[in-house]
Amino acid sequence: YCRSPVMATPQAALPYSTIPTVEPSPSINQSVGESTPLISKKPAKSTPASSVNLTFVYLLLGLLVAIGSAAVVLIELDRDGNRVTAENFNMLTSLTEYKFALRSIPPRLFQVDRGTCWDFATIGVLEADYRSHGIEKGFLQPNEYVQFSEQAYGISVMRECERTGQANCREWGDNVSNNSTEGGELGWLYYMPNLFNQVLPVSVCPYPPTSGHEEEHRCPGMDEALATNPVKFNLTGMTTVYEPEATKRLLRAANRALGWSSLTHMASFHLPCEGPWAERDECAPERRVRCPASKNFGVPYCAELIMPGYSLDGEFYTHGEYILEGGHGMLLVGYNDQYRTKLGQVGGFIIRNSWEDRVYKLPRGPRGSHTIAYFMGELSDWDERTICPNAHNPRSWLSCVNVDMGPTHAIGTRHRLAAATARRAHSSGSASNDDIDLTMCLNDKAVAEAVELTRQPLEFACQDAAWGCRQDARYFLYATADGPDDTVVMTMVEYDPATQNRTLVALAPMPWDMVAEVYQPVAPQMNALKNNDLLCGFYFFPYDSLSTSIAKFPGSYYSTHFEIEWDDQSYAFYSARNPTRDYTLLRQSTGIQPTLNFTGPYPFNHRL
Repeated sequence: YCRSPVMATPQAALPYSTIPTVEPSPSINQSVGESTPLISKKPAKSTPASSVNLTFVYLLLGLLVAIGSAAVVLIELDRDGNRVTAENFNMLTSLTEYKFALRSIPPRLFQVDRGTCWDFATIGVLEADYRSHGIEKGFLQPNEYVQFSEQAYGISVMRECERTGQANCREWGDNVSNNSTEGGELGWLYYMPNLFNQVLPVSVCPYPPTSGHEEEHRCPGMDEALATNPVKFNLTGMTTVYEPEATKRLLRAANRALGWSSLTHMASFHLPCEGPWAERDECAPERRVRCPASKNFGVPYCAELIMPGYSLDGEFYTHGEYILEGGHGMLLVGYNDQYRTKLGQVGGFIIRNSWEDRVYKLPRGPRGSHTIAYFMGELSDWDERTICPNAHNPRSWLSCVNVDMGPTHAIGTRHRLAAATARRAHSSGSASNDDIDLTMCLNDKAVAEAVELTRQPLEFACQDAAWGCRQDARYFLYATADGPDDTVVMTMVEYDPATQNRTLVALAPMPWDMVAEVYQPVAPQMNALKNNDLLCGFYFFPYDSLSTSIAKFPGSYYSTHFEIEWDDQSYAFYSARNPTRDYTLLRQSTGIQPTLNFTGPYPFNHRL
């Protein structure tokens, strides 16, 4: 992977220096106003009830102030007896709401098959901060963004590490010290001020998709561009946190995207060695494992399936055994305490990833993503499918089997077309053609309308004949049912175009994402349902998964905030004032990001 898998345990989460100043509480007379004296100068024969009540209130307020002051004194001392700065103390102890997300996040780019996640995470922090600052100052329009070059930055880091004798570039498991971009750390930028004017726009040179010495050091025109590069900044501070609650508070207080660094892992699923799994290689005597006693499968042996610890829904997760895979850097943009993942984990962080949405062969596995608004609970599923349909995700597939077409299937009745889907229970195996109605599935016009409206695929092709499917057959979703250990049993209608025979075929129970290795939507529907790379690309990392990782491997997680000061010359808005700077690449690297404008769960409706 693209960063060292286990970091050394940090000594402290923050730079500690001075204790925050606690302002003295105002006097009682000041708090109620000088015109309202509390004590009468005239003697009184009795104490009115109102005076007693006021006295009680003031005593209670005084007690609360005293308790609060004591808490401040206690909390501000860290475990080593050091003191935190007032700024960081306030930043990390402020109250947090149940969800929060930044919106001015530029689109993702892909690291492809290289270990450069640290590079993409660092550039992501700079891009997001550059955009936020530019919008705040009026240098950029709210929908404008600028992307910087990961390729050029990686080369600059390798050069700086070599120039300084690897002074700040030595980390176990990383390869920058070996003159390679395969593995690095996002926080290194803070210690390399010579790079503060060496971040170039992305259009300076292409990013090679594969690793290798030549590819990693290739960026034609880079040195010429550096000579007139207008992008310039200064890092005045760096704050790093190491646990989830502090991360949430830092994100809100800084109001900027954070660099994220954590472990990635694999997950395990267990399926009884019976039925369709009994003859599989995974249940051979040399590969099968003892079934977990907690599963109560009723058989001694199971097939153990190792899956990536992330899903086609863009959700990281833990399941079964936690198997360390590597380290990964991403861009933290938000959190939602109430979002519930498909496996039932509640609450977590929203992160921009640098992975493509596609089906890789296991163990790398299929990958998908969503928008920020989706993980914030601000869109309906239908709204989201118009942006990130994730057509390769079996959870997104739609059945056209046994759908009553009705007297007409014109465009005006398309809302009923998708809603009329019926999934009747049926055993696997042969079935009468009369029992399986494919009228809609075989009507090209009706299918095209349904795909356009629902943003879901309806026809599928065999990808792996080892599971019993045929390359020359057409497949339509019939039904799904829960399988053991959070798996799914998916039943398809297999249609033979030559004989027009229809057969029900059920896959063996398997994890949802594994189904994507067996079937995928046919090419025309897949091409019509591509994710929007300008808005998709975000993942969800549950608190539980992160806490499990931290507990197993202390020091393996951190998020970092850079305090960045941008020079005005960094923006094309000031190009006329800086004639010695060349803004050509900057303008070529500027884009427009679409905005979301949904008023309800009807993405195609418009008020007349």
